[in-house]
Amino acid sequence: MVVGVPLRSAPERREAARAGLRFSLLGPGADIRPVVALAREAHAESRFSYIPFSPAKVEAIIARIVARPAQSACILATRGGDVVGMLWCSVGEYHIGSDVLLTTIHNLNVAKPLRATLAGGRVTLGLLKRAEAWSRAKGAREMLFHVTSGVETERTERMMRKLGYEGIGGNYVRFRFSSF
Repeated sequence: MVVGVPLRSAPERREAARAGLRFSLLGPGADIRPVVALAREAHAESRFSYIPFSPAKVEAIIARIVARPAQSACILATRGGDVVGMLWCSVGEYHIGSDVLLTTIHNLNVAKPLRATLAGGRVTLGLLKRAEAWSRAKGAREMLFHVTSGVETERTERMMRKLGYEGIGGNYVRFRFSSF
């Protein structure tokens, strides 16, 4: 069963319908194979592609998301029955604070063929709007998005700023030590 995430306004509903997009929460009993496939594709083009992909780990993450809907969500974007985007987020307290909830977006993936198109922008915007609505419903004060894939980071930066997100730091890596 996949539970729908409602659109907030009539113009948003019309826009999504024109694009042939549907957004929903991944729920119990859903076919997760397309989600695992999209995760595999995203991993293959990321800076982490040197790490062997583990479908079992993706399936375990999905199982935790479905088992704990009060704390996490996987929002899917479909077009013509195909999964073309997904966003995984969770809500919780700041690790050294209390009484304030924050949402963290762990993954936001849009299928590569759509990414640089108007439809890809609609997928991204639709996923983020639904994550914001989910976060508000959970009582979160902020939504954090960590971009570490190394894929189209400049475009992501521009888009997030246009959507009103504020940069609060950066991501850094020291490349590949030969041994630990």
